[in-house]
Amino acid sequence: MTSAFVFLLSLFILYSHAQNNETSLPWLSVRPVDKNANPFSHRDFVIVDEFSRELTLRGACLEAEERDVSPSDRPIDPNVYVNGSCPANLIGKNATTGSGYGYEEPPICGVDYGKGRFVANDTDEGLNDFASARALGLNIMRLCLSWSELEPLPGFYDEMYIDRVAQLVSWAKEQGVYVILDLHQDLYS
Repeated sequence: MTSAFVFLLSLFILYSHAQNNETSLPWLSVRPVDKNANPFSHRDFVIVDEFSRELTLRGACLEAEERDVSPSDRPIDPNVYVNGSCPANLIGKNATTGSGYGYEEPPICGVDYGKGRFVANDTDEGLNDFASARALGLNIMRLCLSWSELEPLPGFYDEMYIDRVAQLVSWAKEQGVYVILDLHQDLYS
């Protein structure tokens, strides 16, 4: 199998995992600006929803990738995050040894997942990162993925990592946040 085929298959799996009886987000497309109706528009194209309503996408970047797999990295096992769990990011302490520093970057959490878009706690203390993003007016996230995590050995694809990415996509979808999957090759370059 080619890497491109496996990547497309992975995306299909992610999409399938994210379909857990949740309301679908509207499909986005691009259409040209009607210069007759908008003669002063400086844009040639706009992003629209399924009703041709123009959308403004406001977003940020999240990393699902791990740059250096070690005890100080946030966990990628999706089971660590179920039932409202979020690994503590012990500032100034290593989560494993209790000394040194905690995770280099805080874990991406979805506490309150499954309660719905407007029931989840969207404050910083709520530990639902996509609900907090939505409350701040963000509606799209660039999710940085690591090819070295997806395919740690040639021809071997890490299902745990794929499940973790699917979990993140599901959390975003529940909060009405679009996701752009951005694959990186940092550790292979």
